[in-house]
Amino acid sequence: MAIASLVLGIIGILLGWMPLFGIIGAIFFSIPAVVLGIISLRRKRRIDISRAGIILGAIGVVYFLYIIIASLIELR
Repeated sequence: MAIASLVLGIIGILLGWMPLFGIIGAIFFSIPAVVLGIISLRRKRRIDISRAGIILGAIGVVYFLYIIIASLIELR
């Protein structure tokens, strides 16, 4: 699960830079990355890879929130 978390986190960040699909992809890949990373940490397997997946997933979620907030501010 740690490797899946890492891969989903990387995909979430890479897709985040694409204009249309990226925003949706960032959230759909980043949240499962965080969840799988937490599950893997609880099982105490591949802790470093789990942490990397959680960090990358969190970056993807923060990026998604940043885009949403910036879009809402722009609409004002």
